Amino acid sequence: MQDGTLDANYFQHTPYLNSFNESNGTDLVSAGSIHYEPFGIYSFSVTDLKDLAKGATIIVPDDDSNQTRALLLLEQEGLIKLPDNASVESGVTVLDIEDDNGYNIQAAQADAIPSLLKNSGEGTIAVINYNYALGAGLKTTDALAIEDASGDAAQTYANIVAVRNGDENDPAIQALVAALKDETVAKDTLEKLKIDRLDGYSNSFVFGRDEERMKTFAYEHTGYYKGSLTVKALDQAGIRKKLKKEKNKPVFPFREEAQAVSKTKCTKCKAVFSAEYFSDFTYNAKEDVYYKSHNGSPHIDSSNGKQLAFENVFILGTTTKIINQSNLLISLDWHGGDGCYISHGTVTPIKWSKADEFADIVITDQNGSVIEVNPGKSYLGFTSRLGDTIYS
Repeated sequence: MQDGTLDANYFQHTPYLNSFNESNGTDLVSAGSIHYEPFGIYSFSVTDLKDLAKGATIIVPDDDSNQTRALLLLEQEGLIKLPDNASVESGVTVLDIEDDNGYNIQAAQADAIPSLLKNSGEGTIAVINYNYALGAGLKTTDALAIEDASGDAAQTYANIVAVRNGDENDPAIQALVAALKDETVAKDTLEKLKIDRLDGYSNSFVFGRDEERMKTFAYEHTGYYKGSLTVKALDQAGIRKKLKKEKNKPVFPFREEAQAVSKTKCTKCKAVFSAEYFSDFTYNAKEDVYYKSHNGSPHIDSSNGKQLAFENVFILGTTTKIINQSNLLISLDWHGGDGCYISHGTVTPIKWSKADEFADIVITDQNGSVIEVNPGKSYLGFTSRLGDTIYS
């Protein structure tokens, strides 16, 4: 971000940002606090802190900021005694504990604590944030205690939007902060689309952690979805398993058998998307498919090592608008426009349209009649440079 590749990031709290700036000579600042992930005390065998036996093991993170939070939470619950001036700002470590009340307090790397807790002896507890608790198969409701939401930790360790110094008041950055703070955005969008969804908290069993990735990647980059448990998750959440009636249909009306779409031959097509990006489609008559190349090289499917091939190729014209120049993020006009349909060694001009933002795309001929599409896999490419498309 410091070099301008990114305009903002959203994953860290202020103490982490300060430490990063000091270690790397950067000048990044907070544009706003967004989300606070509370620390909690968790256990697989203890159900109430009042029942915690003397001599029990308590696992806390070994890094400075997280250890401070853990120890302050333990003191909050009366399990240890810290110096009177102990605070988030000043920081504390296990060496500062004045009275451990006979408990065996052990420090460990934060991302290792979930597995340590799962394999610990009877009566062990751990102090971690919810992301790590989730990795151990626990839920927020399993916490025996959590940080006081009105305390210093909630203010200090909230996740922030970090930006370059001087960009924090940029209107675009402030708009991003406002959107992230608006907890209704995602919910409203899902409800607008009438999408059924799985709650990752109440259906946590269907999400897992990749143990190999956890050895080298940050915790938030190690999650995966257990597809084999989808049906169980849907049943638990009370979600239907059949498509809605209006969705139980193909996107296009398909012909039974492939046929020429016009009398105009087309064995090769070059679709231009920008000065740096173009795609070639070369017809293989024997297989009746168009093989795709990207910027002059075969476009390979990484899952099987084969070149991408399509029975149908749609090049659809639209207008585009660059949202972010640095990464060329663009928006498309989805209302419709002209285009071409290439299939079975032939090409024909078409028109395309959408009734609204979420409606199916409709492909018609120049007279407005819906066309039937040849069976097979289809490629749709949207471009603002339809006039630069080359057919041969």
